[in-house]
Amino acid sequence: MISLQRASPRRCGRPLVPAACASVLLGALALVSLRAPLVGPSGASADEQQLVFAGPAMASPNLTAVREQVLPLVTDAVVAAGNRSGEVGDRLLRAATSIATAHNWSEAERDRIDELAIRANESYTDLVSQAVEQVQNVAWWLGGGIDPMPQRRNLRSRLQSLITLQSRLRGVAISLSWVSESDSFTLVAGEVDGRKVSPDDVFLFGSGTKPFTACAIMRAAEAGRLKIDGLAAPLVDEGLRRLGSAATLGKLFGPRAARVTIRHLLHMSSGLADFDYPEFDNWLLEAGNANTTHSPLEFLLGAASVRPSFLCDPGECVTYSSTNYVLLGFVLLSLQPDTPNIGGGPVPAGQAEGGAAGRRQGQIPSGGPPLWWDMPEMRGVLPEDPARNLSFPRSKFLSRGPISEATTIFGRHGKPTLWPLDNDHVIDIGAQDASILGWVCGNLASTTAEVARFFWELLVEGTIVSEESVRIMSDLEPLGLGWGRGHISYGAGLMLKQTSWAHSASLGEWGAYLGHGGNTYGFLSEQGLIPQLNATFSVVANSNADDLFVAGVLTCQIIAVASEEVLGRNIRLPCGG
Repeated sequence: MISLQRASPRRCGRPLVPAACASVLLGALALVSLRAPLVGPSGASADEQQLVFAGPAMASPNLTAVREQVLPLVTDAVVAAGNRSGEVGDRLLRAATSIATAHNWSEAERDRIDELAIRANESYTDLVSQAVEQVQNVAWWLGGGIDPMPQRRNLRSRLQSLITLQSRLRGVAISLSWVSESDSFTLVAGEVDGRKVSPDDVFLFGSGTKPFTACAIMRAAEAGRLKIDGLAAPLVDEGLRRLGSAATLGKLFGPRAARVTIRHLLHMSSGLADFDYPEFDNWLLEAGNANTTHSPLEFLLGAASVRPSFLCDPGECVTYSSTNYVLLGFVLLSLQPDTPNIGGGPVPAGQAEGGAAGRRQGQIPSGGPPLWWDMPEMRGVLPEDPARNLSFPRSKFLSRGPISEATTIFGRHGKPTLWPLDNDHVIDIGAQDASILGWVCGNLASTTAEVARFFWELLVEGTIVSEESVRIMSDLEPLGLGWGRGHISYGAGLMLKQTSWAHSASLGEWGAYLGHGGNTYGFLSEQGLIPQLNATFSVVANSNADDLFVAGVLTCQIIAVASEEVLGRNIRLPCGG
């Protein structure tokens, strides 16, 4: 049912191992004195650990000798990580085994180590467990989440180990859901405000909203309410009129806008510039609060202020721009029943000129009746079937109001959580108004369970749009300009995204999935179908400090682990953010 075009290859020299991780590994192996056998990177608690290997118990007061013996092996492991991550786990095991078998220490010598630990006011067991935990952590970083000698054939437990580890390393909340013919589950890790994360927690999914919006457009086309290859301007202009604005697509973006079609908007091939640039994002956050609502027109004005406003002629390039999906929101708005505008009155006509002054004029006090652009019909893309226990009660498309009232997990937008010296610019997104999210290009609030199920229904069960619509949505072409070039191919609301730096965005290439990523204020998410496993997933974290974390680390490792557990195959997938 799905027809995919091959993407251009991407080869990357990005180092797999951060320097900090390498130093932690050296320090951990220099300290470790194995009285108990080292466990593999399963992440299990002490009473659940599955032993990967065991060597003779040992202890040594001469840590310098141990360091000198292990350092060459560790150095080799770090070097190998940049070339063939699949071998790193074995090298780490050999390094640790070398420590364990280096000496046959006497009971008296082990007692001396215990005495030293007690004098340091820390038990010997704690010292060992800390060192072992560091080795396990780095093994996951270097090995791409692959257990080289898995003892426990259980997808859930290994994925739980993965997200628990990454949650601890990053200090973030993570939710992961999986749907296949044989299994369906949700796993969580981390704490928020002193409580553990729950499978029912609601996150923001950013551009993970775009497939839902695309499905709404495809359903309208199936019903004969619009034509995919029809011009966008008449419908966009009608949507703007219903918002109370005198702006038009032509006034905002110039004469070339008259040639843009609905398909161009869906396919990211309109050539229109993106509103999503740092100056505009910062302005929204500085101006935004729970008492201010931003009109969808403000996002168009942000894009219209970019020069050039077109990166290419319509249909002549594929370049990622969220402006396309804000315009599709106006297309959907034009299809709603024509009722009087409410929730703030007409937007000042001066906004059609663009610029910061026009954007400020568009701010609307919060509160009052529902806004005209709420578009409850977006829920039409979420199927309800009591006979199959199919429903989406927690999924919402937010228009305004404090984000904290619509989500149960608050996101942190700003500097990395692993950068302890400067957290002054970390912003709590819960206090912001939901209208900063970009309307139907990024306003989905949901659980990972419902998002993973949506993609299952769309791409496997085929219950959301027709087979022909899915074919159109998955007719992919590589992004040729700007963000995502080389590792993303785009269809019509669906992307084929490569999560491993060592592979291309091509159908059949391990590490790639068909779905959509999301990066919004305080949240990162990835969701879609893994074709080789015939399974859908959704994973989200409540920090956008590192753009590559959820895709390049989490999702890549999820695919690698699942290939072992589902297919019994170690695909040696290099991962790293």
